[in-house]
Amino acid sequence: MTKNILILKMTVLSAGLAFLSGCGNNFNFQGSQPTAAASTTASTPSAVGCNPQTASDLKIVTVWDASGSTKGDDGKASIRAQTMLDFLSANASQTNLSYSFSFFSAGFSMYDFLTPSWESQQVAFSEPTQAFGSQTQAVTAVNSFVSLFNAGKINGSGTNYQEAFQSIQSAIAADFAKDPKASYVVIFMSDGEPNMGPSTVDTIDPLVTSLMNSVGPGHISVSTVYFWTGSPTPLETSIMQNIASTGQGQFLSVGTTNNSAGSLNLNTMIQNLITVPGVACQ
Repeated sequence: MTKNILILKMTVLSAGLAFLSGCGNNFNFQGSQPTAAASTTASTPSAVGCNPQTASDLKIVTVWDASGSTKGDDGKASIRAQTMLDFLSANASQTNLSYSFSFFSAGFSMYDFLTPSWESQQVAFSEPTQAFGSQTQAVTAVNSFVSLFNAGKINGSGTNYQEAFQSIQSAIAADFAKDPKASYVVIFMSDGEPNMGPSTVDTIDPLVTSLMNSVGPGHISVSTVYFWTGSPTPLETSIMQNIASTGQGQFLSVGTTNNSAGSLNLNTMIQNLITVPGVACQ
């Protein structure tokens, strides 16, 4: 596995770029790079293999931590939402891409594109009728999450990574049974503070391994976005980095100021974060 490092200074912003064998990818920045009051240094290699625009039947699975602590670390959901809205805008014409959205705290909820509505927050996951939708439908789903979060309608008590990963595994397995040529990019966004169930690197790792093995090799990658206010902690950083490493994806650490993204330009984050699973490149 080849590793490249991209360091962008805001408060602190770093991305570890990891590549899947034979089909890893990261994009060069397009348009404005993330900037801050301090200087910016960047090293961005050219894309290797295929990318989301050329991959076949690629499904973007976004998982948001919506626990109580995220109200302090991403108070208006600006990182969680705007990163995806910018990616959706940039890829509005890409018919090879489809999207799924979910959030978790103690329980788990996934957006049903057929209803459309969020499945109730619960510990026992219930598969939505239509778990994946188009770009236009995805924009509606993201905006719906922001409205719920900012209105205080999401029960943010507890942070259960086990429920999140097991529910995502269930949803992907059900979809793969109907669409066996599909590949999945899981983007897991959290402030890295699980406090229910597995909560250490060693105990979370089997959850990611189980997800990766659930539909056979080469169909899934897992990347992570770790968002924080003040300064990142070693434990939370380690947890989120390890999820991305086990998931053969990429890791991004984002520091915010005053509970918002501030001057951070979010329009290239997800594009640089995605690692396309190998099967999608064939």
